[in-house]
Amino acid sequence: MRAWAKSANESVPHPLICHALDTAAVAYRLYPLLLGPTVQAEMTAAFGRFGGPGGAEENARCWAAVLSGLHDLGKIAPAFQALRIDLALRSHADAPTEPALRRAAQPKGAVRVDPPHGWVTQLHLSRMLREVKAHRSMIEAIAWGLGGHHGYIPDAARRAETGAMIRDNGGRDEEQRARNLVGRLLELWKLPAWDSLPWRTENSTAEIGLAGAVGLAGLTSVSDWIASDRDNFPWVGPDIELVEYAQGTDPQAVRAVTRLDWTPWRPPENTGFTTLFPGTETEPTVPRPVQVAAERLLDGVTEPGLLVVEAPTGEGKTRLGIQAAAVLVRRLGLAGMYQGMPTRATGDQVFTELDDLVTNHQPAMRVRLLHGAADQHPRIQARIAAAGGPKRRRRPVVVADVDRDHEDEPQGAVPEWFVRNRGIIAPVGTGTIDQMLMGVIRSKHVFVRLTGLSNKVLILDEVHGYDLYMSILIDRLLHWAGRLGVPVILMSATLPTNRKNELIRVWRAGRLGLPVAKVDLVQVASSYPELTWADAGGVRTWRDIEPASGAARVSQRNGNRVIAVDLDTLPDDDDVDARADWLLDEVKAALDAGQDIGIAVVHNLVRRVKATDEALHRALSRRGGRHGFGGLERITITSHLTAAERAAAEERLTARFGRAATETGPTIVIGTQVLEQGLDLSFDLMASDLAPIDSLIQRAGRIRRHEDRGTEPLFVRLVVMGATRTSKGVEFPSHTVRIYPALLLLRTWLLLAALPRAHGEQSEHRDRSGLGPSEGDRLIHCPADLRGLVDGLYAEEFDQPVPPELAAAWKKATAAAALARDDAHRADKVRVPQPVGQLVFGGLTGNPTSANQTRKKGRPDDAG
Repeated sequence: MRAWAKSANESVPHPLICHALDTAAVAYRLYPLLLGPTVQAEMTAAFGRFGGPGGAEENARCWAAVLSGLHDLGKIAPAFQALRIDLALRSHADAPTEPALRRAAQPKGAVRVDPPHGWVTQLHLSRMLREVKAHRSMIEAIAWGLGGHHGYIPDAARRAETGAMIRDNGGRDEEQRARNLVGRLLELWKLPAWDSLPWRTENSTAEIGLAGAVGLAGLTSVSDWIASDRDNFPWVGPDIELVEYAQGTDPQAVRAVTRLDWTPWRPPENTGFTTLFPGTETEPTVPRPVQVAAERLLDGVTEPGLLVVEAPTGEGKTRLGIQAAAVLVRRLGLAGMYQGMPTRATGDQVFTELDDLVTNHQPAMRVRLLHGAADQHPRIQARIAAAGGPKRRRRPVVVADVDRDHEDEPQGAVPEWFVRNRGIIAPVGTGTIDQMLMGVIRSKHVFVRLTGLSNKVLILDEVHGYDLYMSILIDRLLHWAGRLGVPVILMSATLPTNRKNELIRVWRAGRLGLPVAKVDLVQVASSYPELTWADAGGVRTWRDIEPASGAARVSQRNGNRVIAVDLDTLPDDDDVDARADWLLDEVKAALDAGQDIGIAVVHNLVRRVKATDEALHRALSRRGGRHGFGGLERITITSHLTAAERAAAEERLTARFGRAATETGPTIVIGTQVLEQGLDLSFDLMASDLAPIDSLIQRAGRIRRHEDRGTEPLFVRLVVMGATRTSKGVEFPSHTVRIYPALLLLRTWLLLAALPRAHGEQSEHRDRSGLGPSEGDRLIHCPADLRGLVDGLYAEEFDQPVPPELAAAWKKATAAAALARDDAHRADKVRVPQPVGQLVFGGLTGNPTSANQTRKKGRPDDAG
């Protein structure tokens, strides 16, 4: 029992048996926090009959902990022990293994060719499991999974190679020492002997499901990292009394896990919407119809499922999603949630909302913000300052001596799993959707990411807004979420019906343990707004809880909204000076009418934001300066701003255009798609580059967003630019079709052109307000027209006629769309296997790539 596990360059090592005890103790404490109910259920089915101190669930927890402790069993190999030949000879003097140690010792500076210790762990455990005739699933989960604790599950070639290296791994001579260590660990945990376990009997065979295998692998790696921090478990040297040491590991593990601030989220007993979001005494919260209906739809839910929320911008989907997550966390006994947003800006905004909610009833809870610039968020900076500044900030786990023979896992990379962009294993967080999608990229430690998702509710916002590449990854994420029993909430203002049906099918396939192709599409009614709950048993919708078709599904504010789309005012996309003059003319007209005005200009590229801003500067110089336009303010916002610049811009925007705006004055805001999603701002008028019609509708949701006109129609004006009229029809700039497929833009153009036009009576609304439609504007009635327009855009067969002058462009765009299917192939190459069939677990890290492959490559550098 004197083999060393950790030594660095010091004379006092940490024994292998002690590190096994440390890791097992940590795993026992992490088990209910890190592993979701489905993972735990599969652990209980696998190990619950193996015996132990309690019932089946407690026994399974103990066995998962002890198995995690065996991850470094391969360090018993002569090649590893000889890495510190001085310690090895001191520990093994006069033992039969001394000749093997001397043979395995490498000359100083020699290139190592022996197998890493994780591979040797796999070898010993595979042999032990085969001898007891264990099921293949047990061999994969225990031997392969523990052998892959440094990130890569050993494949067939590595397993065969390791078995052939008898001099390095010790062969049969060291096998008995491995058995002795396993036996001693089980004895210290007061568990039955290995050979006495019911691996295979006349009546049954112990098996473990895929979710259990993934959970064991993830639990092992995370527990190893925490146990490798010397502040948690100091090194004790070989002369240690093991029984006494074993008894002290649990208190140390409790302290180690407590240091992480991984407090599970415990929503209040009453998770009603008005309880979580009460508002103020003067303005108490009045739930919107969709928020009330969602609460009713989830009433009585006891199993995981998929909730799809479709409602117009401004109906409170963000709060609905958080409230639904609170319900599911409490009902299903989960540890937390993660909300994935399209951009850092939208993630930042949700972080503030979520942090306020959680800390209001659980002050010690720490919500994580997960993206590369999270530390620059004002609230995170305040936390750091409260802790005494960056130098005194509570440090993450700092591991010691984990990379001695696994150079592909430098120990400096491990702390990233506990902070910043890899903190997905913490209970509650928000950030970009990329943190979720990394869980389905064939990459190092992908099983840790999947384990981190297993005990959470996942929220995917703006789910309509992702390209084909990311959508393919989202499909695989939902398939795995279903398999792991992870509830998912999808939210969108403009989700096509066929896409919704496919997303439902994918999640249900995972829950049913089937390939997607084996699950029938459930044709859900195409009402709008709509709520859909799908689980293993089937699908329920808003109509099932509120069959009366006459009930209002939107708030009064969004119940009679009309988007007036102007395709004629800015027909020449290249004339940036004309664009600037038009903007100033609109400001001047509003001022002359005695009205304040705020105009948003949404471009698809950062360079266009810069060009418009510079053109406005020139136009103001020509026309007497900003004071001639009421002291006109200009604000620019793009994804290329630093976090500090972004925070400053958002603060100005919120003060001027937020729900509780405190500033006035004519303002032109020029930005990219960051203005489209998440930000709760209300402009008077918007000019937008052409984009697919669902994106245009989303952008228009930021026009007069906070106004309530009662039953009178509320007209909002959207001026479309980014397309140039020619004698041959319409042309789109090359940069635009690199962002959006030309076919979608052409379809959008034709759908817009086919809309009914404003007539004289309707255009009078513009005369009274200065903001309504002009004669000839195309009209979109919300919410009545939204479903048909979005479904029409993405339908397999487009139902609008293509005019002759666009026939050539249509043919070219259709051909380009076919080639774009390469994006699906690229996404399929990097994603993990679907969670059904054989060899899935071993394939999780096969042919690995970078986990950062979550977005399509080749978009313009200044997109967004």
